Amino acid sequence: MTRLSKKCAEITLGKPVELLNNLKMNLIEVDQELACKDFYGKVIGISEGNSHSHVVRFTAVPAEVRSYFQAHMQYVTKTAIN
Repeated sequence: MTRLSKKCAEITLGKPVELLNNLKMNLIEVDQELACKDFYGKVIGISEGNSHSHVVRFTAVPAEVRSYFQAHMQYVTKTAIN
């Protein structure tokens, strides 16, 4: 993930994916309990100039993953302000 919001993320994938494809995702480099929580999204855009970078709108996100995203966004906002 290179960018994150409450409803969407920009992600870089190993290969281009067509618009409107559904993705099943999970987090890496987190504890095992969180890593096993799958979440889902739909590709709604492809970044200009980089066919491997996609905009994904989240369609189903478990509460634990949503909390992780919210904490991450708050941390980034705090460190950017200081």
